[in-house]
Amino acid sequence: YSNLYHHHINTKKIRLVLVARRVERLEEVAAECRRLGADAVHIVPTDASEEASCRSLIERYLGWPVLIFKSV
Repeated sequence: YSNLYHHHINTKKIRLVLVARRVERLEEVAAECRRLGADAVHIVPTDASEEASCRSLIERYLGWPVLIFKSV
């Protein structure tokens, strides 16, 4: 992601919410985003394939601008 979004992270004060099952990978990506200048990075270890988890995320971060990426 760093090559694609470096400009946006570096030129705008953005808040990120990173969601995945693997905490280790979340921490790696969060560190990279911070290195690139992200204003705030929140990590949420959860399974986004579960409806209840998604509802919880929506309630928690309601009102934040949203950009969704799906890792394949």
